[in-house]
Amino acid sequence: MTLRHRPHRLLYVPADDRPCNSYWPRLLARMVDWELVMPPGETLGWFHRPGRPEEIAAWALDQVREPLDGAVISLDMIAYGGLAASRSPNIRTALAERRVEFLAELKSAAPDLPIYVFGSLMRVYT
Repeated sequence: MTLRHRPHRLLYVPADDRPCNSYWPRLLARMVDWELVMPPGETLGWFHRPGRPEEIAAWALDQVREPLDGAVISLDMIAYGGLAASRSPNIRTALAERRVEFLAELKSAAPDLPIYVFGSLMRVYT
């Protein structure tokens, strides 16, 4: 009997398209035989141009059709379109909240999938 190895697969939505958030995690995943499944680059935005959260959410919901071992998702990207966009949000709070509801949809589509969400807090100087 031959056992077939399946590398671990992790759905990953980065905070933005900078190498520290997209390229380096992919290299790290490769080092430990994990496949990092990331949204198409054009949906992540670029520099000060926000990403496209609705497209990323639709993409992520499509990805759960294949086996995944977990999901790591940037709340800044899903709610606002990225880290820079979250610092000076040009959207209404209700829209950000509606975008975050995608996490419930994802959990409903893949109830056994561990989902980890992260966000960044702005610095406060006193």
